[in-house]
Amino acid sequence: MRNYIGCELLNGWKINCNSKLIGGISELYLIKRTNISNLGYSFDDDEKITFISYINSTKFYKFDIIKEVATYDNKEVEDDRTGLIYWNSEFKFQLAPNHAKARKQLLQMLKTPLIAVWKDNNGRYWLEGKEKGCIINASITMGKLYSDTNAEQLTLTAFENKPMYEVVASAVTYYLSSVISIPSPTGDLQSSTGID
Repeated sequence: MRNYIGCELLNGWKINCNSKLIGGISELYLIKRTNISNLGYSFDDDEKITFISYINSTKFYKFDIIKEVATYDNKEVEDDRTGLIYWNSEFKFQLAPNHAKARKQLLQMLKTPLIAVWKDNNGRYWLEGKEKGCIINASITMGKLYSDTNAEQLTLTAFENKPMYEVVASAVTYYLSSVISIPSPTGDLQSSTGID
């Protein structure tokens, strides 16, 4: 059972009228978990990440996401026997179409736990994998119909102590390496050195 002793509800919540918020994810950024230390983050009073300290001048890699393809789900999980709580998250996206460069990129991502940041369609950035990193699960799909998916289906999975963090854009976009378009206008991935 969860222990509620000493817990407080500090604030209410107001819904803004005509907020014009929309769903969807437009960009994904990945970096090796070991390229950022646990102490390499600065926060404001709302635990929004305002600064990230990188190791050895490493950088994020940016992935452009096909519209209405990527999804994110972050669930609280509680063990009634121990009272322990953690957060299970899944970020699903595609590398399309299937070809050698997409395969190479997948193999690079499978090598190591990653930290993921994504930009939603409202212009906000979110970070997952801060404590333990994200791991990649993958499958390769080729359907039989002309309209079927031809892509690598990827899922970033994380088990963390807290839900995802919002992060200021400059903490990520200032430290960019190669940009990987999924797909580029030519139907091919743009050049990339991969996840080092």
